[in-house]
Amino acid sequence: MSKILLFIVLLSFLSCKKQDKNTNLLDIKKLHLKANKTTADSTLVLLNNALRLINQTAATPDSIKAENNYLFGSYFLQKHQLDSAYVYFNKAILFSKNKITSAKEKEYFKSLAYLYKKNGDYLNSLSILNKLENGIKNQKDYATLAEINNQKQSIYKLLKNFKKVIKYNKKSVKYFALAKDTSKLVNSLILQSSLQYYYFRNKKATYKLLDSLLTIKFHPGKYKNLLNNQIYQNYGIFKYYDGDYQESYNNYFKATQYLKNPKTKADSLGLANTYANITEVLIELKKYHLAKKYIDSVNIYSSVLSINLTDFHLQNKLRLSYETKRNFDEVSFDLLALKKNMNANYEEYINKELTALKEANKKEKELLIANQQVSLNNAKLKRKQLILFSILGFFILSGLIAFLFYRQKKLKQENEAIFMQQRLFRAQMNPHFTSNILSNIQELNLIDSKKANRYLIKFSRLLRLNLENSMQNFTLIEKEIEVLSKYLDLQQLRFPDKFNYEINTNDLEVDLLSIPPMLIQPFVENAIKHGFKNIDYKGKITINLTENKTFIFCQIIDNGVGLKASEEDKAHRSASTQLIKKLLKNMINQDVDIKNNEHKQGTIVEFNIPFKE
Repeated sequence: MSKILLFIVLLSFLSCKKQDKNTNLLDIKKLHLKANKTTADSTLVLLNNALRLINQTAATPDSIKAENNYLFGSYFLQKHQLDSAYVYFNKAILFSKNKITSAKEKEYFKSLAYLYKKNGDYLNSLSILNKLENGIKNQKDYATLAEINNQKQSIYKLLKNFKKVIKYNKKSVKYFALAKDTSKLVNSLILQSSLQYYYFRNKKATYKLLDSLLTIKFHPGKYKNLLNNQIYQNYGIFKYYDGDYQESYNNYFKATQYLKNPKTKADSLGLANTYANITEVLIELKKYHLAKKYIDSVNIYSSVLSINLTDFHLQNKLRLSYETKRNFDEVSFDLLALKKNMNANYEEYINKELTALKEANKKEKELLIANQQVSLNNAKLKRKQLILFSILGFFILSGLIAFLFYRQKKLKQENEAIFMQQRLFRAQMNPHFTSNILSNIQELNLIDSKKANRYLIKFSRLLRLNLENSMQNFTLIEKEIEVLSKYLDLQQLRFPDKFNYEINTNDLEVDLLSIPPMLIQPFVENAIKHGFKNIDYKGKITINLTENKTFIFCQIIDNGVGLKASEEDKAHRSASTQLIKKLLKNMINQDVDIKNNEHKQGTIVEFNIPFKE
């Protein structure tokens, strides 16, 4: 009888334990649901309650622990506490095995990879994507595989590695097709057409790809219109660069019809961008009256224009003013508006870079304090557990590892700081360059307004190239030479028969090698402004670019008055040259060599420029 009673008591106890466990798991899931539905601070309370129940419950499933960590990470991400978000997202993926099957697990990996990418940590982002790809191997999860390769493609695009961009683009196209995701498939193919045109210069492949996209049957509705708009937009852009302006206009016009379709939600920015493109084409076609109407249409959307689109729009207005022979007062008004917008653009850009520098310094200090605290805690722990010689050995080893780690990190941060300085220096040079040109226009207008108008239209064409180059850490030598040539042409227009110029690239692969932009122009400007001042013979500028394994060697030779004769002008020399000297000193620890030409009259400027392929 006593044995039966004992069995009943034991059975009752185990039933209660099982019931408690199931109740706790159910409560945890309810807390997770509530946490998912709110973004308030109460989310943190809900998740901490869930964590308490997880710790109290024996054998809590890994899936629930992972979900709790993921929700913690999402909360800290919303609060912009990125360090905490990284920690909890990484904890969430630790519970995943070699084989990843659930949609939740995949979401954990994708969120962490996206967070790394968003904050510029491309190496870790690629590592997480590779882990996810290995985890879903042989599952035929085409949608996830497409998304993984699409993310890799976008990362390599940011890294300017276009061979890998096209590689992962083709993979994403393959998987989007297998997943039957037509809209994303078309978007990937549109990107592929841009890569073929811009970076591989394969026009035949570009147009063949776009033609094939028009044969795809989309489901009627909003997405059909948006995708067709993108296809015709690309046709318009490529035809414009081919010089086929009428065909470019026809395609842009078709693109607008899809944006205006009643089934498409109004896209003000998209319409404004297309109208600005059409304006540019109509000016080339000399249809000025129609171009004016499209300019007025862009004006309607002025409140939603980005800074770059505003620049483009103002340049179109300036070009139209010149072509239609408007009086110079109206042109000056448009010119001042363009200058004001560019200054606002540069001011915003500089503020962003300064903020980034401050954040980098702040994180470096926080990391140093954290490392010091970790070292202190480790020292205390080891002191209790190990004998004196073990402690000494530990500190020597730990100190060496910490020193190497800190040294590597410091070098990385110094490199990042140099590139930030480079962008800041260039941002300072751009307003200087622009102000000089604008001043020249105003001075020339007082003497010869017709010549001023010709000078103005060449300058407006130069602006767009200069703006594109100045926003990059590196630009193709081919583009830099184009900007330099246009600038020298403008100076020749201003000073007819004053000088000639010559640019020698000495078999450089100008379409493959990239250099920091805006390094050569200020020295050329000095040669014109100071070297050729008061000379009674024709000046000449020779620019030689030669590859010498690790750098591009740049030599600028003029036959002007030389250093000694131009010493009186020293106070008025361009501040940009001083910035460039400082920049090159920071980047490659080398100086700019400026000297008199020993064999002929004039000055020689020599310096090395870092490059990348």
